[in-house]
Amino acid sequence: VSFISTASESRIECVAPPMEAGFSSLLLTSNDQNFFDDGLTFEHVTWPRVLSLTPSQGPQLGGTHTLVSGGPFSERAAQLSYIYCRYNTSTVQATYVSSVELACVSPEHTAGPAAVEVTMNEQQYTNDNMRFEYTLARLAGVSPAVGPVAGGTQLTFAGANLVNGSD
Repeated sequence: VSFISTASESRIECVAPPMEAGFSSLLLTSNDQNFFDDGLTFEHVTWPRVLSLTPSQGPQLGGTHTLVSGGPFSERAAQLSYIYCRYNTSTVQATYVSSVELACVSPEHTAGPAAVEVTMNEQQYTNDNMRFEYTLARLAGVSPAVGPVAGGTQLTFAGANLVNGSD
């Protein structure tokens, strides 16, 4: 590894080289002779893919609980709080469900499509171009507008951009 820069006396920045998946010990030297081993490790992981979103649409106000399927997703990256979903340019923390599923809550966004990508290190994101469609639902009326306190009345809503999955 070659160093990119030394930001300060207490921080060094470098780029990890390509490696097989697994853990690598991190050793530091300032003279190519003496190496310091403080037990730090770096994990190279197989980069995930985003294969589907369920549901793949929701209101522009956000708040849609979306199951992101694909993987492999790293449980360790989740434990370190590195996993996020990005809806175009807005990022939200992802919840690790399993190695093939994450849960994200859509952020507020203008109506229209948003590419949803995932990161496991807060730097590189997937590039699978999965689309989440933001809609602007509008209610114009409900029929009937009256029913018994015991419930059971079938309600019909009229409006625009009402999609399956809307409550």
